[in-house]
Amino acid sequence: SHYYERRSNDDKVLKARQIGITTSINTDFAADAFTTPNLAVVVMCQDDDDVPMFMGKYKDLYRRLPEVVDIGGWEFKLKPALGNDSDHLMTFPELGSEIIIGTAGSIKIRRGKTIHRFHGTEVAFWPDSTAIKVMAMVEGALVKGGRKVEESSPNGNSGYFFRSYNDAKQKQIGRAFFYEWWWDREYMLRPEDKDAVDY
Repeated sequence: SHYYERRSNDDKVLKARQIGITTSINTDFAADAFTTPNLAVVVMCQDDDDVPMFMGKYKDLYRRLPEVVDIGGWEFKLKPALGNDSDHLMTFPELGSEIIIGTAGSIKIRRGKTIHRFHGTEVAFWPDSTAIKVMAMVEGALVKGGRKVEESSPNGNSGYFFRSYNDAKQKQIGRAFFYEWWWDREYMLRPEDKDAVDY
């Protein structure tokens, strides 16, 4: 995808809904958690209702992962054993890796906790003070070379995400991405469909 090929360690993604950006981020971070030793993925959602949905996506990716892959006649174990499996936490004891999902402000990053991948979703809808506090906490816990993605659909022209996205766009503090609704072909009307539209 366009985003995957251009991503950086500090991304601000302003996007239309339902065009696959969040799924791309989830898949990327899941692949890292399933294969990289001692890696912590932290996902912070807008509200409690989103937590089981997000964890469900990670669990579905894990479920679809083959146990073993064959590369040139050599078999390699791919799927790590699953330890904790709740709505908020998946752990992979063989690797020492984990995926933690909660709502903005609900996860307290304890002193000494390390984050390797952070995904803040619908950040424009977080209360401003919460977003500032959470991002400061994440900055303190994110390892050098870690990845932080703040993504959101639009929510006006003020607040933390508005400032963060514009800082990335204007000052190159991080990398700004903008995906309008027409990036998804499903939202487009083909010329041959024009007669099917009821105005």
